[in-house]
Amino acid sequence: MCSMPVPSLPQVHPMRLGLWAINFGACADPELQVRAAVAAEESGFESIWTSEHVAMPIRDNPVPMPPETPFLDSIVSLANVAAHTSRLRLGTGILVMPHHNPVLLAKALATLDLVSGGRLIAGFAGGYVEAEFRALGVAFKERGAITDEYLQTRRKGFGTEVRRRVMLGTYALSSGYYDAYYLKAQKVRTLIKRDFDDAFKKCDAIVSATSPTVAFPIGAKTQDPLSMYLCDVLTLGGNLAGLPGISVPCGTSEGLPVGLQVLGPQWGESVVLRVARAYEAASEMRAEVASVV
Repeated sequence: MCSMPVPSLPQVHPMRLGLWAINFGACADPELQVRAAVAAEESGFESIWTSEHVAMPIRDNPVPMPPETPFLDSIVSLANVAAHTSRLRLGTGILVMPHHNPVLLAKALATLDLVSGGRLIAGFAGGYVEAEFRALGVAFKERGAITDEYLQTRRKGFGTEVRRRVMLGTYALSSGYYDAYYLKAQKVRTLIKRDFDDAFKKCDAIVSATSPTVAFPIGAKTQDPLSMYLCDVLTLGGNLAGLPGISVPCGTSEGLPVGLQVLGPQWGESVVLRVARAYEAASEMRAEVASVV
């Protein structure tokens, strides 16, 4: 009798399903839109997606649907879905870049991503309905160049560190890593908030330095991001716990200003402001220009 090695099976990744067309046709009814989104989340769908048309031509319509099809705004529809779900990723598939003011669009998308808990998937394209461009007063033949310019401007407007943090956040929220990173971090965040709640049962405010070091020269820690992140270690707790805080000047070190941080309980902004004002009055400390430039 002989034995033969059993070949290992390839790793199978679970299929991820998304539901499209949540903002037009029958789903242009807000109540049906919510019902469809909730059902998709309960059924295990990973994401939900919109489409975008501002206007469709009556004649020679290249869009594969009647021109009278109702269309709700993509971002508003996804905000509606976000308010009634907790896990579904929210996808714009797609937003026609030349139809939008890039600054206002970026603000709206950033707001949607924030209020939804980081669930946004933003998709963009140049568009293909010439009559729609004419109706909006946008040059159809320049749509590719306009889209490229908007995207390039967005990339150039972000420095290296901002892009690094955006990529890390996107990675942590991506399917397959959500439970390992984001969900675990949310559980730790709950524990941090609990510790602060316990502390505020014993005191009115928590006072500390704002940063463990004074300001460093621009670019000095670019090659060592971890040491740069550690400069935020004293302010991160309050941010994670959702607490009000303020930083006031409390002197200098090595010719550079030092900040005094005051944290208060949730909804305790008045306590934070009173403590900060009392310190300023008692210390007679005032902000001043650093001697080191």
